[in-house]
Amino acid sequence: MKPKEAYHRFRDWQRRPSTPPQMELQEHQCPNCGHTYTGNYCPNCGQTAGDKRITWRMVGLNIMDVWGIGSRSLPHTLWHLLLRPGYFISDYLDGHRRSSYSPANMLFIVAIFYSLINHFVGWEQPIVQSSTDSELFLFYTAIKWLSVHPAWGMLTISTFLVLPTYFLFHFAPRRPGHSLPESATIQLFMSTLMLITTLFNNLFHGWTFWLLPFYYLVTYHQIFNYNWWGTIWRLVLGFIIAFSLIVFIITVSVMVENARKDLSLANIAGLSFVILIFLALLIGLLALGYFISKHTSKHRQTPSTAPTEASPAE
Repeated sequence: MKPKEAYHRFRDWQRRPSTPPQMELQEHQCPNCGHTYTGNYCPNCGQTAGDKRITWRMVGLNIMDVWGIGSRSLPHTLWHLLLRPGYFISDYLDGHRRSSYSPANMLFIVAIFYSLINHFVGWEQPIVQSSTDSELFLFYTAIKWLSVHPAWGMLTISTFLVLPTYFLFHFAPRRPGHSLPESATIQLFMSTLMLITTLFNNLFHGWTFWLLPFYYLVTYHQIFNYNWWGTIWRLVLGFIIAFSLIVFIITVSVMVENARKDLSLANIAGLSFVILIFLALLIGLLALGYFISKHTSKHRQTPSTAPTEASPAE
């Protein structure tokens, strides 16, 4: 098979990886409730057709089902998340969740797996020097916490990307007008991808550092169907807003602590001024990205036509 043909087959698999199982036409009598039916599952109680005698295979699947492996949903989800991340997340948001693992549970299990490997391999954590300077103490504490708790750190960073994703990709050719809960679900999946890429990066001593920006770019491109440039500038602006929010929260926390020690009018006025400036900057960045996305979407679309898979929007 030629490389070009193999690539096209892989792209077709990414968009349509599988088809639902064929409906069983044979009549069954459910051993659980006694209902007679045709199909793969009993419509009365939900038991799978053919579940009668206990076998060693069923015992093994029941044991592995504690971790979501018995139904193949966890390996299935990780496999598709790594090879077709954006298409898989879109399928999940569209309701194709029967064979997919819960993103929150998956993040929890991957975090446990990461911690176990870290325990046995003993990766060196970044050395973070403490500081008695109140302006820097919280920054040092935050960096140290992120390095010691990577799973929670990934989830924290992804949480600050919920609003930028909602505003900057709100008029996307695919998934236009998506909701905040959908944006939060996307970030749960991205947290798992971030943790997996961090695991690869540690295992290969930093040689796979490019996986993280690669996965963000490919995933957002596949989910929202903007072209590569449209995806890049929205992601860069989104990360600027997200990290600005983190800096804003830490800075305000430091200033609140200082103001609490010295309740002078100057400290209170300075704190209020910084909060207003930061909020104005962040709201301005969100509004700028929102209106640019809205304008470019209206410019690219007409009432009779809309962007397709072959012609992503800017």
